[in-house]
Amino acid sequence: MALKIPLDLDLIRESCRSGHRAHELLQQYTRPGLTETEVPDRATSKATAEMTRACAPHSSGGNKWIRGP
Repeated sequence: MALKIPLDLDLIRESCRSGHRAHELLQQYTRPGLTETEVPDRATSKATAEMTRACAPHSSGGNKWIRGP
């Protein structure tokens, strides 16, 4: 196993925070009567909205169509 540089550790910590938030959202949206696809769909929608707000200074949040050759 290689030693980790500070950047590696920062990325691992960020990944852990994201995973923790994903589990929180899955627990929040799990309800009796929902299908196994409805729960992650709702959690993904919420996580995407949170990420878009967090990136707001650098992202408009909209889609951009790019035409090919």
